[in-house]
Amino acid sequence: MIAFPKIAISPLLLPFSLLVFILTGCSQSPLPDDEKTPARSHPVARVVVPAEALQGAVIATVDPATMVEQEIEEIVTSESRCEFRYTAAGRPVLAVAVSPKGDAERGVLKLNGNLIALDPQPSKPAGDRLPQLASLSAGPMTAVVRMADKSATTVREGVQRRTAHMVFEIGTDLQVGYRGYYDCGNALQDIAYRH
Repeated sequence: MIAFPKIAISPLLLPFSLLVFILTGCSQSPLPDDEKTPARSHPVARVVVPAEALQGAVIATVDPATMVEQEIEEIVTSESRCEFRYTAAGRPVLAVAVSPKGDAERGVLKLNGNLIALDPQPSKPAGDRLPQLASLSAGPMTAVVRMADKSATTVREGVQRRTAHMVFEIGTDLQVGYRGYYDCGNALQDIAYRH
């Protein structure tokens, strides 16, 4: 007969082990909006005016949603474009056609399941803020993207990535800011979903 030594188990060990197990499991499930391999038959959202997109929406819970390539191309057809995304590997929530000088020419975002076409608006004075990268609007909606940090710029596979802030507003009802990444370059269509 083999004798095994007795081990004293602390009463805190079991709850701590369960907590670690639960938290480890939570980190493994990807967010549905950030699928790296989305279904090929993803339906393309309709292009509508802001009032129609907001119809029936609870304004306090409205956030720009991620878009697939086919949705972006409904409005932004330029090969030279920039995209704002919430996460490094996520899909874009704002796509902007840019001129050779880097000025915003047209944009698109998805709200309440519909696409909104955005037009450039004049830049507001930055004051002591970091540089503005894009300023777009449609009706009462505006989306303004600013650099988050002057030194946080990288270039990879022909795409320039900056850490950025996007402020999204709907009139006086909603103003919300997001920190994410603003990617610009001609190679965006090729690498947009391979991060």
